[in-house]
Amino acid sequence: MPIEISEQLPSTSSQPLEKPSQDSGLLYENEFSLYTKTLTFNVIGRYDPQISQLLYHTSHCQLYKLSETFEWEKQEYNGVLAIYSRIPTSEVNFDHGLIILNRTSPENYSLGLISNEKSKQLELNEIKIDYQNDYLMIKNLDEDVYGFWIHEVNDRETIYKLVKTLVNPEHQN
Repeated sequence: MPIEISEQLPSTSSQPLEKPSQDSGLLYENEFSLYTKTLTFNVIGRYDPQISQLLYHTSHCQLYKLSETFEWEKQEYNGVLAIYSRIPTSEVNFDHGLIILNRTSPENYSLGLISNEKSKQLELNEIKIDYQNDYLMIKNLDEDVYGFWIHEVNDRETIYKLVKTLVNPEHQN
């Protein structure tokens, strides 16, 4: 027995197509942003299965290392830079991570982040952070100094403030 459809579909020939509103462009932009965040989260999860939340990411970062002669040496790491929360384990005590998903080789750069208060409790060196001359500079627990050049100027400031808050939460207002 055939199924009857009681309502007819509206005719499309008599009505012109409407131009998408600016709100629809914003919707597509938000969908794309959600897609890139999800993709970035999933890629990081392959390298650090303890990831719990993507805090921030930017599309392009180039890594430099300060040499013993105090010269910046370009490293072979450039690509998406992401900051994320992670679930610490007994083997890896870091609460947060920073990763550069490398575009030039399969090897990524990663840096575990813990608060300086926690590093003191564990009798480790403190992480130091600074921002000057377009570089975010981080002195890690091994006392190596890295410079992060971030393409988007607004992202530089945001990432600086975020990392500073993660390593020095007691000094924030």
